[in-house]
Amino acid sequence: MIFKHGTYLPLILLLNLNSLHSKNAIELANVHVVEIVPLDPKNYTTSSELKQIRHAIELAKVAYFEKNKLCKVVINENIKQGSEEELFATVKDIALKNKNPILIGLSRSTFARIAAKAAAGTKLKGISIGASTTDLQSLNSNFVSLASPQTNQWESLLEKIQSITSCTHKTTLGIFNTQNHLSLRFKDNFLKSGYSQTQETSIWNPNTLSKHIKNVKCIFIALNFSESQQYLEAILKSKWRGNIFGVGDWNIFSDEMITLVKKTQYLGLNIFVPTGWTSKINNISTMFAKKMFSEHGTHPSPIGAYSYDAMTIALDAACNGSDIKASNISKINKLGLLRHYESIAKSGNFISKMFIKELKSKESSKD
Repeated sequence: MIFKHGTYLPLILLLNLNSLHSKNAIELANVHVVEIVPLDPKNYTTSSELKQIRHAIELAKVAYFEKNKLCKVVINENIKQGSEEELFATVKDIALKNKNPILIGLSRSTFARIAAKAAAGTKLKGISIGASTTDLQSLNSNFVSLASPQTNQWESLLEKIQSITSCTHKTTLGIFNTQNHLSLRFKDNFLKSGYSQTQETSIWNPNTLSKHIKNVKCIFIALNFSESQQYLEAILKSKWRGNIFGVGDWNIFSDEMITLVKKTQYLGLNIFVPTGWTSKINNISTMFAKKMFSEHGTHPSPIGAYSYDAMTIALDAACNGSDIKASNISKINKLGLLRHYESIAKSGNFISKMFIKELKSKESSKD
């Protein structure tokens, strides 16, 4: 009779909740956000990208904990400027002093290589938000990258180049820095695809670029955005008309890019950039883009989207002990991510569809 009136019901619910909490609230793994970049920003993550990473992981934490209130995870953030030696020491320290730590960040292949080596032989799991040219699995089987392999970037770029009739083998020029691993990989792809006009950054001065591109209709600048800016500025200054192709490092929504294109006082310049994310991929991506702008006053970049997904995957691995690699790809896609991942390459890179974003002079960017 007492139970019929519900006297014991609250106690029963409390016991059930306590049982559920003890079962699901896993506190064995901590999540560490590590993005330590050199003091000289050239060829490395820019300050605006560091802000993107911070904002994106905050949104990911809020979204995940709203759905998983019983999850108890300690999150440590180390986002700053520093040396590569400091990055190595930081990762090593995390790997040795924590039980089953999960690390996210490492926006460049160089950073990911350093971290993978520092954590070798430990239980630390790493998720890079940008490494596209490194076989992380060969360095450390516990490391993966959310960035599609560099070859996928080139395939999407090549398809776009070949779709533009003016971009022939004779009218398409490639600019490369052979001291940069990523640029060197793109140069190899460029040559193997039948394009022979190439120039090295060590030979061509940006100030004399206009003399060499009069008969060129398409230019592939295979440089990190910070390094490519001086070439872009020289092209715009010469009022050259044609098609420019960048690499995945370029953020078409960045203040630097928008300001650069606004300087053009003429029509006829088109800029194409490969990316693994756009805000129209799914409803979650659309909401993410809106929140980034409304709460932080900035348009999200691919690095922000990768940071969001990495944090979500890391939190789920910490809370539920789930795998971050290929065997769990179907479950990973059910976590409410900004991209759909098809598989994971042998290198440890997550595979997803690549898109080409376009920016026209005197016009707003297209998403």
